[in-house]
Amino acid sequence: MRWHTLSDRKCIIVVPTTSLVEQMYSDFEDYSSNNGWSVPENCQKLYSGFTRDISKSVLITTWQSIYTQPKAWFEQFDVIFGDEAHQFKATSLVTIMERMQHVKYRIGTTGTLDNKKLNQLTLEGLFGQVHKVITTKELMNTGKVVPIDINCLVLKYDDETKKRCKEHTYQEEMDFLIQNQA
Repeated sequence: MRWHTLSDRKCIIVVPTTSLVEQMYSDFEDYSSNNGWSVPENCQKLYSGFTRDISKSVLITTWQSIYTQPKAWFEQFDVIFGDEAHQFKATSLVTIMERMQHVKYRIGTTGTLDNKKLNQLTLEGLFGQVHKVITTKELMNTGKVVPIDINCLVLKYDDETKKRCKEHTYQEEMDFLIQNQA
């Protein structure tokens, strides 16, 4: 992204949630703490309550905040980064990418690319060829992430209890599980 901004390209980074907008902005401040690059001077956030008038070279936003924007609004950007790109299968995200047909630089990042051929074809159509950098297993083997340890607990109840709980909401079901002595 910094390389693109040095080439006077305006970047948009699309993330799925407002908390990730804040996290990415904060991470950029952390990454730039020793090199003098000013995040407030170069980056702008967009979600509910922020202006859609973009004055900085980097916009960090949620897809929900921009998918209704007209095609002309998207023409101000030269580069798009799709964080959590595996979520770009959704119609709204595809719409955003279609409104950015003029954008030459399209970078999608994800740690969760499923093996479904249709999803991979969609992502390749939106961002280009998939480049797998490292697998989760390799990250575990090198100690970069904690190994996964899954313990599955199957709870079985009598038919009467199952009937009583059948129409529970998620929260009611959780309350039942926590409070049930059995």
